[in-house]
Amino acid sequence: MLPLAFLGGCAGPTPTPTPPPEAAPAPEPAPAVEPTPASTAPPRAGESRVLRGVLRYTELPRHKSVEAFLGQDLTLSADGESWNLGATEQVTQEQLVALDGQRIEVTATYVPPTAPDPNMQAPMDGDELMKHPARWDVTAVRVVGEAEEPQSAEPAPKPGLVERYQEAKRQSVCVEAVMIAMAVETYRMINPGKCPPNVQTLVGAKIMPKVPDSAPSWSIACLETEVIVSAPGRDERLGTGDDVAHSSARPTCD
Repeated sequence: MLPLAFLGGCAGPTPTPTPPPEAAPAPEPAPAVEPTPASTAPPRAGESRVLRGVLRYTELPRHKSVEAFLGQDLTLSADGESWNLGATEQVTQEQLVALDGQRIEVTATYVPPTAPDPNMQAPMDGDELMKHPARWDVTAVRVVGEAEEPQSAEPAPKPGLVERYQEAKRQSVCVEAVMIAMAVETYRMINPGKCPPNVQTLVGAKIMPKVPDSAPSWSIACLETEVIVSAPGRDERLGTGDDVAHSSARPTCD
């Protein structure tokens, strides 16, 4: 039998367990970078994109006018943006017009602004000929829903190129109406009691060098104390509500 002391020496003290090493913290993921939508970049000539919005059709005047020249009869609008659409062999004008008021998705090819044919008449934009606006030629279309009714609380759109041109033309007609009224007053001084029937009479009397061409026609009315000169407005017809009229008793036009 072994002594008790010897038995204790063999057993020895109970070892203390070593704690496992702490795990290193996982690295934080890098913040996600939102990709920039391709549609925010300026389009290039011939580039094809998919556009969504509400299609609106506006019938253009059949006579020569700024609206007819610009040809913006089919407009796709969404979220404050608008695109001028054009028909193609794949999607005809009649097919697009039939979708007026519908929410649609189109595949279209970009055509940048183009200069007019040098052999055709074109309106002026400042000192240069006005260009045909950019458009998207539609090659495929599908309906994605009906258009929502517009809310009356939306702010009025800013005047566009057509509105600015029309206002400038109206001011030009007004200036020439003032000149015609002054010429009529001179004619009446030379010919008491008479009123010239038209502007051609003033030209024949050498009071005016030529008939002003800012309006297709002019109307002259001689009253007891004033002269009224009128010209057609946007509808190019005399006697309607948008006529440009000047009275010699007032400095401006109505």
